[in-house]
Amino acid sequence: NAGFWEPHTSSIDFCEMNYLHSHHIAEPHNVWSSFLGITGFGLLGLATGNPTREWRFFFMHAILALIGIGSICLHGTLHWV
Repeated sequence: NAGFWEPHTSSIDFCEMNYLHSHHIAEPHNVWSSFLGITGFGLLGLATGNPTREWRFFFMHAILALIGIGSICLHGTLHWV
């Protein structure tokens, strides 16, 4: 079953069936878990996790959110983006 993003350029195909639920998302379970587990915590930290207003906490949460977005892109397309 060919998906929208094929051929894949990722050197790893993770442990989930590709395009099982959608023609446009290669690994949907990895996408939503990256969104909730990584990006969500980064955004939550940006919104509420910096009571002292220190830059190091802002950057930590922003980088966590960016890593989550990158993970979503990788698992959604199986391309190096």
